[in-house]
Amino acid sequence: MVSILPEDRIDTMVRRFQTVYLVLSLLGLFYVCGLIIGWGDKPPREELESLIMVLFIGATYLGLRFRAPWVVHMILICSAFGVMRTFLFLFEYTPDLFALVLKTIGLLNGLLCAYQIFFFQKERLRYSLKTRE
Repeated sequence: MVSILPEDRIDTMVRRFQTVYLVLSLLGLFYVCGLIIGWGDKPPREELESLIMVLFIGATYLGLRFRAPWVVHMILICSAFGVMRTFLFLFEYTPDLFALVLKTIGLLNGLLCAYQIFFFQKERLRYSLKTRE
C-alpha cells in the first residue's frame, strides 16, 4: 500500500509519536524506580515483563529521536503484539471499578498500537527515515 504523505506531515507525526514515547519512557522510569524501592508486590515474572517493556519503549524513543531505520520494524512488531495482548486483556473478567478503568486504559493502548500499525506501514515514511542522517 503506497500512500503519499507530505514530508512536513511525516515529521509532525514522528515528533508526536516521539513525545508519546518520551512520556511513556519517563513513566516507565518512575515505575522501575518504584520496583527498586520495593513499592510493587507483583510476581517476579510480571516485574521482568514490565522491565523489558520499559526497555523497548526507551529504545523506540531513541530510535525515533535519531531517526533510525530499524525503529519502524520494531514499532510494527511491538504494536502487533500490543494489539493481540489488548484483545486478550479485554476478555478477562472485570471484578471491580478499578479493573474497568484499567481495561479502558488498555483499550486506549490497543488503539494507539493499531494506529501505529496503520501509520508506520507507509512506504514514504520508511523512505523518509532511511534517508535521514
